Amino acid sequence: MKQTFLERAQEINSLALGSNFYPVFDNDKEKIPTTKNLPFLVSGNPYELTTEQKQEIKKLGPALKELFKAVSSLQGNFDPFFIRPDILLTTAGFKICEVETQSFGFPLSIFLQNSFSTWFQTFGQSQQQVLSKFINYWQTKTNSTSGTFVYSNHTKKFFGQLQYFCKILNDEGGNFSVKSANEITNEDLNKPFYRAFYVYEQETNQEIINFINKKPILLPEINKYFEGKYILVDYFENQEIKRKISLSNQEILDNYLLPTWMVTNEIPQSFPLPIKSWSELSLLSRNQRNYVVKRAGGHPDASWSRSVVFLNKLSKQQITELFQDILQKKEDWVIQPFYKNEKTKLSYAADNFSEEKTMNGNIRFTPYFEYENGELLNMKVTARENTLFIHGASDSINTTVI
Repeated sequence: MKQTFLERAQEINSLALGSNFYPVFDNDKEKIPTTKNLPFLVSGNPYELTTEQKQEIKKLGPALKELFKAVSSLQGNFDPFFIRPDILLTTAGFKICEVETQSFGFPLSIFLQNSFSTWFQTFGQSQQQVLSKFINYWQTKTNSTSGTFVYSNHTKKFFGQLQYFCKILNDEGGNFSVKSANEITNEDLNKPFYRAFYVYEQETNQEIINFINKKPILLPEINKYFEGKYILVDYFENQEIKRKISLSNQEILDNYLLPTWMVTNEIPQSFPLPIKSWSELSLLSRNQRNYVVKRAGGHPDASWSRSVVFLNKLSKQQITELFQDILQKKEDWVIQPFYKNEKTKLSYAADNFSEEKTMNGNIRFTPYFEYENGELLNMKVTARENTLFIHGASDSINTTVI
């Protein structure tokens, strides 16, 4: 019998909770689910891409792979399993605001795609194909099918996703587990580790410092250039990197990557406005200063929209003070142009799955591309309304795509 929207939404919620997908930490020893529902709005429908949009998404993978390999050749070896761009749906089309390689969100993407594949032809590879490729990647890099996902006190909220990922990997022949950095024993060090903590924690978090000092075999490598916006800065400011990328892929990257510049004492020559200092942006009209300033990475506030500042919403004095503060502290911040979001209607289950409601949301796509060949693994979409900050939250919809 064909299921309704609300029945599908309720089944997805039940499947996730049945897998302990989102346990919430009461303390470091107990992991107790404190909710009967997922911590976001559940939809009974996937997001439907057009044929043209699917073609656009697919061609991004090889271009981003070539970018990563070009940066890796200059900034140090880096060999992740996947590349994940954050793609905003704007009135000018798809725009990539950052590129990540962190594992957070990847298990959720696998779960959503696999769940919806019961009812729809989803966009990407099957769960079994993705898991087989991960195990093959792991075996190639570590000569082992065993490993431990190691997380920190800052990333323990992802424990449920990591535990779920290990379970489905082990169902396919792997031997993976999840542990806190504080739980790692000398015996554990005989196995390789998958990094499930942020790069900046190697300098600020004592539990991670202690773990790193034990010289573990760790993938992906710790390299700030591949977490956040650094790689976008390198592409737009380093001509040597561009020379390593084919002209056809440069054209793709130029079209989809948001131009990104580091905020330093010198204005980059490629910055399009005729200013001699960043504070001069305060002298322009709000329409002219349609830019976003955010941390480049390497900081607790560099994720989850905690440091994103829209210049067209600030006063002249606030803009001046913002740039003075950034330059005085010598912290890594970037500036990007702002594009207006293309709002899209998406439905979700409300009132304990008894009613279907609709939001007119801003959209963020997160496709996962295999690093080795640039092929699409899977993809999810996040939607929120009445805010420009599009990330997982209690008022966001998370679903897969078809």
